[in-house]
Amino acid sequence: MHTLRHATFADIPELCALLAQLFGQEVEFVADAATQARGLQRIFEAPDSGDILVLAEDDRPVGMVSLLYLTSTALGSRVALLEDMVVQPGQRGRGCGSRLLKAAVECARQ
Repeated sequence: MHTLRHATFADIPELCALLAQLFGQEVEFVADAATQARGLQRIFEAPDSGDILVLAEDDRPVGMVSLLYLTSTALGSRVALLEDMVVQPGQRGRGCGSRLLKAAVECARQ
């Protein structure tokens, strides 16, 4: 069974592995675990800057979505940008991505 939760510092190695899978699909990005770990840590250290949600199996992340927050001059208010979303290949087709996306939308609304 999958559980949905906010990511923690302890999840950084698994999150870097998920991001490596994501970046491996995109020509313009190259995975670098140290760089990704630094970015994740910055988000954790400044909770107002974003949220990272994980879908975990046996408490190990099998999917993630990250939201970054900024102020929109067009709207004059805070907005959320969905930055990264990835699910392990073996977990795809089981509703994991839909569940993460729904949770991200709910988190952004809050």
